[in-house]
Amino acid sequence: MNWLVPDEKQHKRIRLKVALVDVRSGNWSVFSPKPFADARLSTSPRRGAVDQKQVERLKQLAYEAAVAELLQTHYD
Repeated sequence: MNWLVPDEKQHKRIRLKVALVDVRSGNWSVFSPKPFADARLSTSPRRGAVDQKQVERLKQLAYEAAVAELLQTHYD
């Protein structure tokens, strides 16, 4: 049954904490962009691939948010 019908729902969340260090002055700051979450259905034979795609998508969203916040906060 689980070969055709999704049998498991995966919930994943990623939260980054970014440290920005100015090596010349020694000044530093820490910030966290908003956390990203996702839920996906998967079937047994494709679970690994679905999980990996889910993680990669969340990482992409989190990294893009971190860069946007970095640029907005420190370079405006």
